[in-house]
Amino acid sequence: MPTHARKLTENRTLPLGDATAIVRWYDYPLPSDPGSEPGGFPYAVTRKGNVVSVLAFREMGDGVRPATFEKLARAAAGRLG
Repeated sequence: MPTHARKLTENRTLPLGDATAIVRWYDYPLPSDPGSEPGGFPYAVTRKGNVVSVLAFREMGDGVRPATFEKLARAAAGRLG
Protein backbone atom coordinates (compact mmCIF):
# COMPACT_ATOMS: atom_id res chain seq x y z
CA MET A 1 0.00 0.00 0.00
CA PRO A 2 1.54 3.38 -0.95
CA THR A 3 2.27 5.70 1.96
CA HIS A 4 3.06 8.87 0.00
CA ALA A 5 1.76 10.78 -2.97
CA ARG A 6 3.75 13.06 -5.25
CA LYS A 7 2.84 16.16 -7.19
CA LEU A 8 5.15 17.38 -9.95
CA THR A 9 5.57 21.14 -9.38
CA GLU A 10 8.27 21.98 -11.94
CA ASN A 11 9.63 20.35 -15.07
CA ARG A 12 11.49 22.74 -17.35
CA THR A 13 14.38 22.54 -19.76
CA LEU A 14 17.17 25.11 -19.54
CA PRO A 15 18.39 26.75 -22.74
CA LEU A 16 21.85 25.17 -22.63
CA GLY A 17 23.88 23.28 -25.20
CA ASP A 18 23.21 20.04 -23.32
CA ALA A 19 19.90 18.47 -22.39
CA THR A 20 19.46 19.95 -18.90
CA ALA A 21 16.18 20.07 -17.01
CA ILE A 22 15.10 21.08 -13.53
CA VAL A 23 12.52 18.71 -12.08
CA ARG A 24 10.83 19.30 -8.75
CA TRP A 25 8.06 17.47 -6.97
CA TYR A 26 6.30 17.66 -3.65
CA ASP A 27 5.98 14.48 -1.62
CA TYR A 28 3.28 14.29 1.01
CA PRO A 29 2.15 11.45 3.29
CA LEU A 30 -1.17 9.75 2.81
CA PRO A 31 -3.47 9.01 5.76
CA SER A 32 -1.91 5.53 5.91
CA ASP A 33 1.38 7.11 7.10
CA PRO A 34 0.47 9.86 9.58
CA GLY A 35 3.97 10.05 11.12
CA SER A 36 5.76 11.25 7.98
CA GLU A 37 6.40 14.84 7.01
CA PRO A 38 5.90 16.36 3.56
CA GLY A 39 8.83 17.69 1.62
CA GLY A 40 10.04 19.11 -1.67
CA PHE A 41 12.51 17.30 -3.92
CA PRO A 42 14.25 19.36 -6.61
CA TYR A 43 16.80 17.90 -9.04
CA ALA A 44 18.73 19.06 -12.09
CA VAL A 45 19.31 16.37 -14.69
CA THR A 46 21.84 16.82 -17.51
CA ARG A 47 22.50 14.34 -20.30
CA LYS A 48 25.61 14.63 -22.47
CA GLY A 49 26.25 11.66 -24.74
CA ASN A 50 26.15 8.56 -22.55
CA VAL A 51 26.75 10.50 -19.32
CA VAL A 52 23.82 11.49 -17.12
CA SER A 53 24.44 13.88 -14.23
CA VAL A 54 21.86 14.28 -11.47
CA LEU A 55 22.22 17.14 -9.01
CA ALA A 56 19.97 17.00 -5.95
CA PHE A 57 19.07 20.18 -4.07
CA ARG A 58 17.88 20.62 -0.53
CA GLU A 59 14.61 22.50 -0.43
CA MET A 60 13.14 22.24 3.04
CA GLY A 61 14.61 24.13 6.00
CA ASP A 62 17.98 25.83 5.74
CA GLY A 63 19.71 25.26 2.43
CA VAL A 64 19.60 26.30 -1.20
CA ARG A 65 16.88 28.79 -2.12
CA PRO A 66 14.79 27.78 -5.17
CA ALA A 67 16.05 30.84 -7.05
CA THR A 68 19.58 29.38 -7.14
CA PHE A 69 18.60 26.01 -8.64
CA GLU A 70 19.06 27.24 -12.21
CA LYS A 71 22.44 28.86 -11.48
CA LEU A 72 23.78 25.67 -9.89
CA ALA A 73 22.33 23.51 -12.66
CA ARG A 74 24.07 25.64 -15.30
CA ALA A 75 27.38 25.41 -13.42
CA ALA A 76 27.09 21.62 -13.07
CA ALA A 77 26.18 21.18 -16.74
CA GLY A 78 29.17 23.28 -17.75
CA ARG A 79 31.51 20.86 -15.95
CA LEU A 80 30.49 17.85 -18.02
CA GLY A 81 33.17 17.38 -20.62
